[in-house]
Amino acid sequence: MLRVGLIGTRFAGSVHLPAFRSLAGVAVEAVAGASRERTAAMADAEGLSAFHDWRDLIASGRVQAVAVAVPPALQPEVVSAAARAGVHVFCEKPAAASLAEAEAMLEEVTRAGVVNAINFGFPESSAWIGAKRVVDSGALGRLRRISYRWHVETRAARVVDGSWKARPDAGGGALGNFGPHAFHNIEWLCGPIRCLSGCDLRSALTVDAAVDLVSGVPGRLSIWADAFRGQGHVVEIFGEDGTLVLANPGADYVSGFELRLATRGRSDWETLVAAPPAAIEDGRIAVTAKIARRFCDAILGGGHVTPGLGDGVRAQAWVAAADAAGGEPTRAR
Repeated sequence: MLRVGLIGTRFAGSVHLPAFRSLAGVAVEAVAGASRERTAAMADAEGLSAFHDWRDLIASGRVQAVAVAVPPALQPEVVSAAARAGVHVFCEKPAAASLAEAEAMLEEVTRAGVVNAINFGFPESSAWIGAKRVVDSGALGRLRRISYRWHVETRAARVVDGSWKARPDAGGGALGNFGPHAFHNIEWLCGPIRCLSGCDLRSALTVDAAVDLVSGVPGRLSIWADAFRGQGHVVEIFGEDGTLVLANPGADYVSGFELRLATRGRSDWETLVAAPPAAIEDGRIAVTAKIARRFCDAILGGGHVTPGLGDGVRAQAWVAAADAAGGEPTRAR
């Protein structure tokens, strides 16, 4: 039985806990959190051991792996300490509040040789898997351009509560919070990015940029986290022979996607994956469980996990490139 500890009580409690508990051969044993009251309440409710300092949890020998869900400015210290102790790490994006911290964290887990994973969940959902299959099949013909729009209003935009999610200096804002997903998703779907240009970061809650792929395909990226009743998360891929649209206007930001395809010779759009009815369970749990399964299997049987922390650092490099672009093309490291 693989023993896992949770570091964090909010996202870790709502997503990591049910995701890891759904896995055969895995037991969630303990939780550590910044709030003594919240940590104790979660431990009592879920039958876990409570640690009021994450360092004590790592040093306890009670767990072989930790799932970390803390603000990005804190994650490097936690992950690095776990790695040095030989504890495997499952972490969240953004990997850190800066590229340098993310790279240092990757060096620590690589040196320690621990299994590591990062929770990029979109490619685990059925609509995104279907989109990847269509792109790879060549059904769209030669790609002409892509459009990636993520226009929503986040709680951080509505409520001023000091959350890191609204602060670029803490790894948040539209670029820090949503950018890693966007850059990872674009590359996963359509291939590596060559450069960014025309980056507009006039607001902490908006990002607009031109994206050029290594293949020569141009694109546009637009992330607005303060768009009241925005159209949601929409990815359009235009080819010579067809157009593919991934669209999610709903509240469940992972599971609410519809996938549609239009090809020459057909008069109507073909719905490949229909938008599901309102889900009872948070859609983030199922996709997190898929990555968590690969993470745990790698610990038990050896191997490499995708997405790993290296994928998180690559996405963070594009975040840093966008932040430093100043209108000029900038390559990620």
